[in-house]
Amino acid sequence: MSYVSEHLFMLIGTNPLPNYVAAKMLAGPDTHFYFVHSRNTGHIADKLINILKLPDAKRYNKIQVDEADPHSIYQAISPYAREKEGVGLNYTGGRKTMAVHAYQAIKEVNTNAIYSYLDDRSLKMKISKADGYSDDVPANDKIRITIAEILGLHGLSINEDEFTRVPKHPELCEAIANLYKDKKALNTWKKWTNKDQCKNLPPATDGLEGVVLVMKQICNRKEFNASNLARAIGYYEKGLCSCQTWFQGKWLESYVLNTIIRLINQNKLNNVSDYGMNLKCLKNSKQKSDFELDLALILGYRLFAISCIVSDEKSKCKEHLFEVFVRARQVGGGEARVGLICNYSDPDSLQQEVEQSWDAPGKIRVFGEEHLHTLQDYLQDWICT
Repeated sequence: MSYVSEHLFMLIGTNPLPNYVAAKMLAGPDTHFYFVHSRNTGHIADKLINILKLPDAKRYNKIQVDEADPHSIYQAISPYAREKEGVGLNYTGGRKTMAVHAYQAIKEVNTNAIYSYLDDRSLKMKISKADGYSDDVPANDKIRITIAEILGLHGLSINEDEFTRVPKHPELCEAIANLYKDKKALNTWKKWTNKDQCKNLPPATDGLEGVVLVMKQICNRKEFNASNLARAIGYYEKGLCSCQTWFQGKWLESYVLNTIIRLINQNKLNNVSDYGMNLKCLKNSKQKSDFELDLALILGYRLFAISCIVSDEKSKCKEHLFEVFVRARQVGGGEARVGLICNYSDPDSLQQEVEQSWDAPGKIRVFGEEHLHTLQDYLQDWICT
């Protein structure tokens, strides 16, 4: 069964990502698009037109309807669908009432139309015809979308000065993560990072030997002192004390990014479209940040948004998780998955609590202190499940 339509009707909802996927899967090079939208979603249709790079109005029509009025929908859609070959309707976007009435409008005037719906659980395009024929077509392995493109669908852009695909000192991050194998070493590290703004070098004792060895290597044959270490890490203003925030927790983002890169290089993640760290998302191309994501990974068109916080306080962890959950759903839709990497001692209970209270079973994963030194295996299991 061919599912490419010469005339493709798409219902426009508040999240344009499913429409983008439908356009990429169901349209050919000469397909004419019909963007069926309400008064409130016309601007979403405009963003789709822009991101799909439709050359001119000869390739599309915007059709505004009253989504709750069957007569309005019928009158608006049926003239475009009548007596045409290769008509298709993708009804993933829009409200249920719009989907029902649009389906009926096209069915009445075109008995050979193809109907489709993108299922956010199976990541399959559900395709059917009026005669009862149906098919499920895997979608996620056919579509690739970058972080910039997925944000562009929402009128957002990346602050390129902050965004990076390169982790900062991954070897040092790895050494710090290894401290979580040994409570004594971890306690020594925490005391050092919190004492006197860690203005002096850490002691090469009590389990910190590995960390200190990597710090010496980072100094690249220069004298191993606080000033040179600060410069090597990338802080220049106030000596080693200016690195305190990085030592206390900022290192975790680079550690996670490096873990993702390692999984990619080992061919353990399939269909990677894009990834990166420090996503400060700008609205309307202005330099004011609308929101931030610590890390993002896209497999096909599914977004994995990850928040990192070195904290064992449940309230802080939950706050970070809620923020990334809201933002991930905003840009990635129902397909998005959300991860929190922290050092909370009971990640399973936190995960169960938020899944139930936010009605998000299977869409959230919390990694705690027990996972940090072997994070690669846990991340692979989560992302590939």
